[in-house]
Amino acid sequence: METAPAELMLSLARAGFILGSGVLVALMVRMLAPRLAAAFYGAAGVQKWDDRLVSAFSLLAVVGILITAGYAAINELALTDQQRVLVARLSLALVTAIATLVALRLLTLGVEAYVARAALDRTAVAYLYLLRKIGQVALLVVGVLLVLDQLGYKATALLAGVGLVSLGVGLALQDTLANFFAGIWMALDRPVSRGDFIELDGGQAGWVIEIGWRHCRLRTLDDTVVVVPNSRLASSVLINRSLPKPEMSVYVPCGVSYESDLEHVEAVCLEVARAVQQTAPGALPDWEPFVLFDEFAAENITFTVALRIGDPSARRQVRHEFIKALKARLDAEGIEINYPVRTVYLRGEQKGARPRPPADPPPGREEG
Repeated sequence: METAPAELMLSLARAGFILGSGVLVALMVRMLAPRLAAAFYGAAGVQKWDDRLVSAFSLLAVVGILITAGYAAINELALTDQQRVLVARLSLALVTAIATLVALRLLTLGVEAYVARAALDRTAVAYLYLLRKIGQVALLVVGVLLVLDQLGYKATALLAGVGLVSLGVGLALQDTLANFFAGIWMALDRPVSRGDFIELDGGQAGWVIEIGWRHCRLRTLDDTVVVVPNSRLASSVLINRSLPKPEMSVYVPCGVSYESDLEHVEAVCLEVARAVQQTAPGALPDWEPFVLFDEFAAENITFTVALRIGDPSARRQVRHEFIKALKARLDAEGIEINYPVRTVYLRGEQKGARPRPPADPPPGREEG
């Protein structure tokens, strides 16, 4: 009868020692975590993290140490097998719940730290905060299901129901979800930004005025708004005229007759192009235009004149001014641009001779 109290006291002493040691270790970790993190920054040469992240990690370590110490201390007591199983389940459920809360906190702090350090526009920040909300809900659902499972409540039926509901919602909102996730990709990858001038493979072109949850709005050159779904924008071959610089070339095709002196034609075109580069609004005065002959076409020898503008909105105006000036100069120089017709020469006639007038009708036969 005297040994039972002695064994009880001994088990209580061991439990108290284990619990006290756990509390002491937890306090040391909590106090030394900032210093250890600072030493790690200096030794590894990495950028300093947010102090709130370090605090959240140390809190998780402290809670884990305390729960482990409490579980070990309780196991030193004289418990039945059923009680030990109950204690283990409660301990795991408590660890899971606290880990879920800490993970939620880390997710929130991690997104805030990234937003503070990265140069993101308002759309990207909004998408990141939305993803944070989705991640928090997902973590909370998973944590609750794990806690219920550890307490003996099977969550299989609940998971099956959630899966069926998610499948139905996904099928019903397939296009909406595609546009939504395409918008997230564009916000994070940033192929375009507000104010960029872009061209799509479907022919749409304009300035990006808004990138929303489901679609992107473009303001075209004629000052209208085109709404493009995000999924279409993400899957299209996209030309961003604003990257790396908001400059672009303007190519004007033309053609002259086969009798023209091409050296003279090139000199005239370059002179006109230089004048337009200096005077036309939106053109780059320091750019040196050039002429490239393309091919021997059916009616003309075709060529292309390249000019340069600093703003996509000036493309039509610069092309307009150049075509007017070039036509006037070619007329003044006597350089011919053939009409899209064919000239037929009869065998034996000299090339370039004037066509013969039609013969008079025979006597006694009237025209008509």
